[in-house]
Amino acid sequence: MARNREAGQRSDRDHQGGFQPDPGTSSVPDHAGVTWEAHPRYGDIPYRDTAGGYDLDYRPALPAGAVRGDPHRQRDFCNHCQPPRYFYLDEERTCVECGRGFVFGATEQRFWYERLGFQIESVPIRCPACRRADRSRRRLQRRLAEATDAARRQPDDALAQLVLTAATVEHVCGLGTGSLDSAIRAARKAVRLDPNLHLAHYWEARAQELADRRDKAIEAYGQFIDAARHSKRRSTRQLLDDALRRRADLQARSTRSPDGGASNPGAVAG
Repeated sequence: MARNREAGQRSDRDHQGGFQPDPGTSSVPDHAGVTWEAHPRYGDIPYRDTAGGYDLDYRPALPAGAVRGDPHRQRDFCNHCQPPRYFYLDEERTCVECGRGFVFGATEQRFWYERLGFQIESVPIRCPACRRADRSRRRLQRRLAEATDAARRQPDDALAQLVLTAATVEHVCGLGTGSLDSAIRAARKAVRLDPNLHLAHYWEARAQELADRRDKAIEAYGQFIDAARHSKRRSTRQLLDDALRRRADLQARSTRSPDGGASNPGAVAG
C-alpha cells in the first residue's frame, strides 16, 4: 500500500538494537522489520511494513505544552498511510470567513479526534466565532424548512402554524431573509384554528414590528398581553415581560412619529 513518507528514514539496523527515546516507548521490537522514520513533529517513529504499520502504542517524548494523544481512540485513518496523532500542540490558523487568526488548541484537537470521532486530517477552517455563527445559521435554516414542511402537511394544525410563524420571525432576525407577510398569515390562521393559542398574537406582533407596522404590532402585543396576563408559566411570563417592553417602546416611537410606520409594506425578500 502506498503511503506518505516524511523526509528522512532509518532502518532498524541503524538503531543497533532499538531506538530508546526518553521517555517514549514502543511495542514494536527492532528485529521485527521496523523502519524508523524521522518525523518533523514526533521525531523518530517506528513503522513496520507488515500488518502493523505505525505503532499505535508508541509514546514519543512530549514537548512543552503538548497534550498526549491516544491513537487507539482516533478513527478512520490508515496507519500504513500516515502516523497517528501521538500528541497535540496548539496550532495557529486563519479563518477563511473573517480572515482573523485563531488558535486550534491542543485540548480541543484531542476532543475533536478522540471524543467526536473526526478524521485526523480534519482541521477547522473557521474561527470559533464564525463556527458558532455558521451553526446558528444552519439551525435557523433547518428549523424554518422543517416548520414550513410541517405546516404544509398539517394545514389545519394550529400549533404547526404557530411554529412556522416563530421560525420565520427568528429566521428574519438572524439572517435577514424570510416572508413576514407569510408569518402574519400563519399566526392569524393559528388563532382561527385555536382561539386560545395566545402565543400566536405575540409572534404576529414580532412580525408586524419587524415589518415596521407599529400600530398593528402594538395591537397584537396588546392582544397577547391581555390573554397572557394571568399566566403562571415561566416561559409565558418571560414573553409577557418582553411584549410589555416592546409595546411601550413602540408607543413611545409612535408618539414621536405619528405615521405609525404604515408606509412600509413590510415584506422581506425570502
